[in-house]
Formats: sequence, C-alpha cells, structure tokens
Amino acid sequence: MRVSCVALFSPASGLCAVSGGVAFFGLGRTLAGLGLGGLLPTAISMVSDYAPRARAALTTGLLMTAHHAGGILSAYVALWIVEPLGWRAAFWVCVVPLLFVPVLARFLPESPSFLVARDRVEEARAPAARYDAELPAAKDRTAAGAPGPTCSTCSAAASGSRPCCTGRPPPAACSSSTASPPGCPP
Repeated sequence: MRVSCVALFSPASGLCAVSGGVAFFGLGRTLAGLGLGGLLPTAISMVSDYAPRARAALTTGLLMTAHHAGGILSAYVALWIVEPLGWRAAFWVCVVPLLFVPVLARFLPESPSFLVARDRVEEARAPAARYDAELPAAKDRTAAGAPGPTCSTCSAAASGSRPCCTGRPPPAACSSSTASPPGCPP
C-alpha cells in the first residue's frame, strides 16, 4: 500500500507540472492528494508494527512531528525552487520519489499484522524477529482448526437478520429468538 501511494502521488504531481488548464491541474492535485493521504496512515501502521513496544508512542509521535515538519520545510524548498525555475519545477520535484518505488517495493518489509491476519504467521516471524518487534496474536480458531464465523458468514446465513461482526463470534446483540445459522455460535 505504501508503495502504491508513492506510485500514485508522484506521477500525479508530474501531471500538475504539465497541466495546461485548471481541470487537468485539479485532476492531478486530486490524485496526488489521494496518494499522499494514504502515506501517513500506512507509515503509522508500519511504525506501530516495528517499533519496540516500550517506545511505540514516542516513535509514532516522532513520525507525526517529522511529517508536519516536512510540510513546513517543503514550503521553504518551494520558495527556493519557484523563484528561479517557476511553479512547475516545484511539482517536478515531487516526481523524484517515483525513482525509489522499485527500491521501496524490494526492501520495505510487509507488516506482520497484515501477514498474521492472512494466516501467514511463519512469514511474519522473520521481519518481527529482524526488527525485534512483537508478533501480533493470531486470530482465534474453532476447535476444528477453521476460522471462526465472520460477518459475511453470520449475516448471509441469517439472511441479513443479524448485525455484522468483525471476524469474531457475533456479540449478544446478534442473537435473535430464532435458531443460530449453521457455523455461527448460538
């Protein structure tokens, strides 16, 4: 996801640099905003996964501070670039991160939380051990070893008569006077 965000906002910034009108420029800014908007949440998720538990809050705070400091710094860099080169040059600078996409795709580790959520626990152990991070708990299993009922299982089996749950057995609010659907707890 992080790499996809960079791969979206960089070319979209290039689109702004070559735009010939307001509509084209607006499209570029919208796409760049979507890509940039996805970077901070995924970065926070990555930092949360890999930061030592005792320093997770500090590390996340430093990330947020660096993000905002970078926003302030970018205004000064833009002033430095725009004066001699014009406003389009500021957008061309934003295309530079696109050069790093192959490196990011190759070397950024996948989130252990993502891997564990997809039952790839063994694959999650390597990056967790490498960065001395705590491996997230695997999801609950039923006695048969199959995943527990999910929202779609319970909702579909009950023909939509029960509220959705999030991968856990339905809460008491999901109970109804009728019998439980197959595969869902009573």
